[in-house]
This record gives sequence, structure tokens and C-alpha cells, in this order.
Amino acid sequence: MEDDGPDDSSVGYKRPPAANRFKAGKSGNPRGRPKQRGLKEIFLNAAASPMDRRYAEELRLDPEASQLETYVTSVFRRAHCGDPQAMRQVLALWMRYGSDGMEAGDDEEI
Repeated sequence: MEDDGPDDSSVGYKRPPAANRFKAGKSGNPRGRPKQRGLKEIFLNAAASPMDRRYAEELRLDPEASQLETYVTSVFRRAHCGDPQAMRQVLALWMRYGSDGMEAGDDEEI
């Protein structure tokens, strides 16, 4: 009588030929799942990308500057016009980045 158990040479539904099966100890996806971009990478890419030319010209900003530069410039302009929230942001930026060696009246570029 014939054995009814599964045979390595059997081919059928969910049983591909032995030559096409994954080798023992090898993954079916050797490179793995692609890594997802994190929020930090997305933010840094967006901040470093240039500003939309028409929008920058409309706001009288440098169209070659990065979006982060134009954002900081616009915050400084709003603070200069008297916007209290922008003033708080400028002071927070100054406390965090500007007060280390940069004094009022220095002719160094930022």
C-alpha cells in the first residue's frame, strides 16, 4: 500500500517543485523590508530644500535660500514689526543659538 504522508517530491497546491523552493536557512526576502523615512529625515530634507521661487519673490525673500532660512527671516521680520509671538520665538532662538560668542555689534556673518 502507498504511504499517504507528504512526500518531498510531490508538487501541487502550496507545494512548489523542489528546485523552486526556498533553500534552507535562506530568507525569501534577503534585502529585507525597505527602511521608512523618519520624521527627522523628512523635516531636514524639507528645511534644506529651496523655497518656491514665486512665493519667495511675493514675500520679498531670497528665492535661493532654504525654507528654514526663509522661515527664520520671516520670524525676524514679524518680530521687527511688533508681533509679540515672533519676538518670543526670536528671543528663544537667541537664547539657544545666538548667545554663544555672538555679541551685539559683531561684524561676523551668521
